[in-house]
Amino acid sequence: MVGGVDEAHDLVLPYSLPEDSEWGGPAVYDSPALGSACYSHALVHRTEGTHLGELGLCGWDNARTWFEETPQDYALFDAASNECENLYVHSSFTPDEVN
Repeated sequence: MVGGVDEAHDLVLPYSLPEDSEWGGPAVYDSPALGSACYSHALVHRTEGTHLGELGLCGWDNARTWFEETPQDYALFDAASNECENLYVHSSFTPDEVN
């Protein structure tokens, strides 16, 4: 595992989970950091990959949950989408290779 993942998880948890938890402590409600916290929470769980984490979920499944919790108007989504499209447009991949 990557060092610091548990610590990163515990830092974002109070801002992304709307309830108190044993890992992150008291929830922080109505935080302007909600989008960043949910997105970061998803990235933390992506590092787990197929490993099981809390609640018996593998990292990929837990990350999917947090990506879905990230507000749809979160600014980074548009930036990441645009960058991915730019990479694809300037790549040598054909549509058949991508699918």
